[in-house]
Order: sequence, then C-alpha cells, then structure tokens
Amino acid sequence: GFERSGGFPNTFVKLSKTTITSNTSQVDFTDSITGAFDTYKTYAVTITGLVPQSDDYTLRARKFDSNGIYSSSEQQTKVVENGSGYNYGGESSFVLIRQGIGNNSSGDLVYENFNGIFYFFNFAANNRFSVMSNCVYKNASSDAIFTTMGGTTNVTTATTGIRFYMSSGDISAGEFTLYGIAT
Repeated sequence: GFERSGGFPNTFVKLSKTTITSNTSQVDFTDSITGAFDTYKTYAVTITGLVPQSDDYTLRARKFDSNGIYSSSEQQTKVVENGSGYNYGGESSFVLIRQGIGNNSSGDLVYENFNGIFYFFNFAANNRFSVMSNCVYKNASSDAIFTTMGGTTNVTTATTGIRFYMSSGDISAGEFTLYGIAT
C-alpha cells in the first residue's frame, strides 16, 4: 500500500490483482478475497491498459449480493464526459462511460485503451451501494475522453462483490487491482 502525508492519511491496501492477457468476458472481485467487502468502508479498483476485444464498446459494472450477480433495473448513473452530462436510470448495470473504448493497435504499439480509478462505498446491508470514478481513454476515433461518473443502486442488500465487463464482447488486455482503503 501507499501512504501520503499532508492531509491524506489513507492507506491503500492491495487485496487482489487480475491481469488480462487473452479474451475474458468479465473480471470479478468477491468477498472470497481476504479483506474484501467486509473490512474497510471504502474500496478502490484501478484499471490500467484495458483494451476491448472489439472496437467501440463501453465498460459496465454490477454488484454481487447474497443471491449472486445483481441485474435488476435498479442502477442509476450520472456520467460527465468532456464537460457534458448524461443520465442513465433504471439500468441493469452501472454505465461507467458513455463512448466506446477504442482498441486500435499495431504489433506492440497500443494507440487506444482505457485507464481509470473507481471508488466503492456502502457495502453493508441497509445501505445503497455507490460508485464514483475518474477515467481517461481513447475512443474508436482516437479522441481523448475524460469521464467522471457517480452511481447508486436502489436495492439495500449487502454487497459481496463487483463485476466489470464490456457492453458487448470481451476484455482482451488490462490490469485490474482491488484495494481496501484504511482510514
């Protein structure tokens, strides 16, 4: 973990890391990971170098609860992209970004990919699970996209995990790291 002085006393405790090197449909972090979703009040996931299998698909997330993956239309997200706001309500997942991620590469050179940090709150029962993030990526036209988002779910079941996946197709590359934030 790291600790920074001068008004930022939190320590990021690394709990799990998943590196994608071939097509994968989703990345799950669940409470089977020691310290995950019952030790800290806030968790973070960093995603670096995400490349979708196909051009122009968006990143999504869902929560797990005691019944498994939660996919009822109870997620609401506000996405601010390059200064313009967009609302997504009554969704079966969190819409984390609005424009699709590009996957342009040539050999070892990657021209388009996604990077972001997500913060998660309210895991306990009788709370509405919440997420917020900052992301930067290149879309399918190689335009730079900066997105800030926040979302909640209307259900108040305890959250036992988080799933990341693409709106269509697989994730071809990227690194996903889960941290607990100790205060």
